[in-house]
Amino acid sequence: EFMTFWAPLSFRVLYRLDVSALTLKDLSSHERSLLADILRQAGPYINKIWLPSFEGLDLSSNRALVQAFWSLTSLDTFEAYGSNSEALRVVLSRLHSPLTEVEIQVEEGADPLPLLANFASTLKVVAFTRGTPSNTDICFPNVVDLDITEGSAPYLEVLMTVFPNVELLQVDDSGWEDDYGEEKCRAQNLKFLKSQRYKRHRPWALLKRLYTDPVPLYALALQQ
Repeated sequence: EFMTFWAPLSFRVLYRLDVSALTLKDLSSHERSLLADILRQAGPYINKIWLPSFEGLDLSSNRALVQAFWSLTSLDTFEAYGSNSEALRVVLSRLHSPLTEVEIQVEEGADPLPLLANFASTLKVVAFTRGTPSNTDICFPNVVDLDITEGSAPYLEVLMTVFPNVELLQVDDSGWEDDYGEEKCRAQNLKFLKSQRYKRHRPWALLKRLYTDPVPLYALALQQ
């Protein structure tokens, strides 16, 4: 309420908003209304936002809050946690900001790529948790920093097709509990690395740094 009392003066210097410690579904209707007011009035000024969990949020009863998210027109950084791909899809589908950096969390096995399609030409840094990228109809040519955490084992052909110009890649496989899925993925990756398509195009020529567990990479190299 303090922020809304001093509006619009206070919002002209509000460039970053971090409300990630909150859980939207646990906020009272009054608190959600206040957050919506802040977002609407600060929309032209905020360029970085760290959002609370969308998990369990009923979008149909929070239209004012969703529309307030759409009023953010100057964002370059968007981070949201809590597995609710539908809420993320609704918010991102009509968000008209030139995003360059995104970090999101989706359900286990869900494809995060369609959620980011509107920002394919502007994104430079992408991080997602639990997701499994699979849609190769979308390309992010300007992404140079890619971070994948706790998802299903990634398929190299998909990643190299969708993110062709990655320079920094970080893959955290600590959440991979499906040994069969990982083994299947490794076999598919090996097949791709031996394919004429890979040898002809040699993707990821710009890759400078790779952070991951070296054991799977070493095993993959031994099989080539």
